[in-house]
Amino acid sequence: MNLLTTALPDTITVDGREYTIHTDFRDWIRFCEMFLDEELTKEEKAYISMMLFKEQPTDIVKSVKALTNFYLMADSEEEQEEPAEEVEEEHTEETEVTPKPVYDWTVDSAYIIGAFQKTYGIDLTNIEYMHWWRFKALFTSIIEFDLEERIGYRALDTSKIKDKDERKRLDRIKKSLILKTNVSDEEIGGVFGG
Repeated sequence: MNLLTTALPDTITVDGREYTIHTDFRDWIRFCEMFLDEELTKEEKAYISMMLFKEQPTDIVKSVKALTNFYLMADSEEEQEEPAEEVEEEHTEETEVTPKPVYDWTVDSAYIIGAFQKTYGIDLTNIEYMHWWRFKALFTSIIEFDLEERIGYRALDTSKIKDKDERKRLDRIKKSLILKTNVSDEEIGGVFGG
């Protein structure tokens, strides 16, 4: 989904029917925190999750999967997973990927508020509403690479890096940022005779 060209959703589909949900970022931070609460049973978590619906579907299992899909900003049912804290990939020669938490909504809340204020001039403690997907896009931009860094890493010619370890590190970053298409703006313009 392209957030620049698509309206942010306020419904999710369960069993082929659209249901309106609460979309404010605070509701979805609570959703994540609730899923991470080890004192709650799976049944309690499912019941609490249903409060995100303005009108509740009957199939709780499919509803929770649809809510999780929305939380993850996933486009398809294949992408659905149980929500967890954001993770940073750690690569080693022996293992594939070992996820580890890199932030916590509660522990880091003051720093998240400060980062939004400093970066965007947005006071999260005093904002009436912000859609979860907008919040997540802004947050991701703070914690990951900004657009300039992303483009810089994609354009980087790592073959000129002499240090083997540094070249490997930069190659991993480039690989994580690779685009699905290799069509430049000039080539797109050429299609229309530009």
